[in-house]
Amino acid sequence: MLIGIFAVALVVGLVASGVIPKGGGITSPNDQTAQLGSFAGYIQFVPMSQISASWRVPAILNDSPDGAASTWIGVQGPAQNEFFQVGTTESIQSGQIFYEAFWSDPAMGFHAQLMMPVSAGDEIQATISEVSGNWSASVEDVQTGQTQSAPTRSGVFRNLQMAEFIQEDPSLPHNKHVAYPLINPATIAQLRVNGSAPSYSALQPQIMVLPNGRRVEPGPLVDDQFTTKEVRTS
Repeated sequence: MLIGIFAVALVVGLVASGVIPKGGGITSPNDQTAQLGSFAGYIQFVPMSQISASWRVPAILNDSPDGAASTWIGVQGPAQNEFFQVGTTESIQSGQIFYEAFWSDPAMGFHAQLMMPVSAGDEIQATISEVSGNWSASVEDVQTGQTQSAPTRSGVFRNLQMAEFIQEDPSLPHNKHVAYPLINPATIAQLRVNGSAPSYSALQPQIMVLPNGRRVEPGPLVDDQFTTKEVRTS
């Protein structure tokens, strides 16, 4: 499989949007009120030591215009230098479709660091965990048996208090926007935070708002999984 022509840059939108105040403590509304932005999925506010999930790489539709999406898990704190994510990117450019596993952190300017090519429909198992103060991330493609880890130098964070399970409409480097493609729903399953399945009531929904009345919303957590769904509001 060809490696994508461009690498997607992922932004810490939850900090920028005010869900997490810069330099301050994390608070949660705890009322299932959805936050609107470029993310669809769920977050949980809790002191963090581990997060994991699995999903099948969502396929971009053949008639999709150029665009990019990403599916990932992440951990985050109140400061912009406290963020670590791992997942997959799904992109189409000039009719060519690319699927890749990636990781990112502030030291990389939130730019996606490609780990390995994957394929649509492959089951991905992703994990981020802390051991003795150091954080590491890995992804496994169950279909191919390939496993890749992010460099452990990504690793010293002191105040991570938010777990993220996300489908994103990302940006290119220098905050240049790229369209969200026509893509199958993403189902994120086997959610784990600190080794345990989070309850639905503990999760805060995130709704992706796109141009032309498009929105991507997370369905309810059922049997330890949820599926994003695109809806039109106009």
